[in-house]
Amino acid sequence: IAQEVKEEKDRLREEREKYESEMRELREEKEKAEVEQQRRIEEMERREEENVKELERREEENKKKQQEILQEIEKEKARAASSEEENRKKEDRIQELEKEMETAQLEAQNIKEQGAAEVLERMECTLEEQMVCPT
Repeated sequence: IAQEVKEEKDRLREEREKYESEMRELREEKEKAEVEQQRRIEEMERREEENVKELERREEENKKKQQEILQEIEKEKARAASSEEENRKKEDRIQELEKEMETAQLEAQNIKEQGAAEVLERMECTLEEQMVCPT
């Protein structure tokens, strides 16, 4: 009977050691998965920040272009000559510049919409990754 008790104790000890080893491995896997998920989130946030900066830069460039066009329009209006031919030519130029201005404004709107869509998409991806359980 003492032999059976010893064997039972040994068997239980082995099972406990096996269980503890499995639990250790599971904890390590979970920690690795969490670290990897955090790394991916940080990378996505970094890329998102870069995209926002690029969109802001493009928007600023577009604003400068619009300002230059407005200044050019004003210069052309100020130079309007008294002769009909000169006035007609300058009106044509003003119309061209106004069309350019309209195009620049449409580009600015597209940039803003594109930036908003990209930010929303990245945030959606980030949230989805945070919600997904890696284990």
